[in-house]
Amino acid sequence: MARKFSNLKIIVAHGGWPWVRESISLALVLPNVYLIPDIYGTNGPGAQDYITAANTVLSDKIVYGSSYPILHLEDSVDFVKEKWDLTEENEEKVLYKNAAQILGLE
Repeated sequence: MARKFSNLKIIVAHGGWPWVRESISLALVLPNVYLIPDIYGTNGPGAQDYITAANTVLSDKIVYGSSYPILHLEDSVDFVKEKWDLTEENEEKVLYKNAAQILGLE
C-alpha cells in the first residue's frame, strides 16, 4: 500500500505494536511511513526499540502521541523528555518538527 501510494503519508498508530521491529523496519525503508508509539513508547514490551529508533535511524519518522486519556498530556511529554534521553535536536523532531513536516506546517 505504501509503495503503491507513495505520495500518501501513512502514520501508524500505536507504532504498529505488537509488531514493533517490523513496523520500525517498514518506516526505515518506506519514506512515506511514520510511527506514533504513544503508550507503547513508555514501559511496555518493545518500548526500548522505539526509543532507540528515535535516537538513531528514525529520528525523522517518530512522532509524539500523548496516549490520553491513559496518560495525562503533561505526564506523557515529561516521560519522553526524561526517559527517552533524546538529543535536543531529536527531541524537537519527535515532539514537534516531524508532525509539522507531515502536516505541511514547515
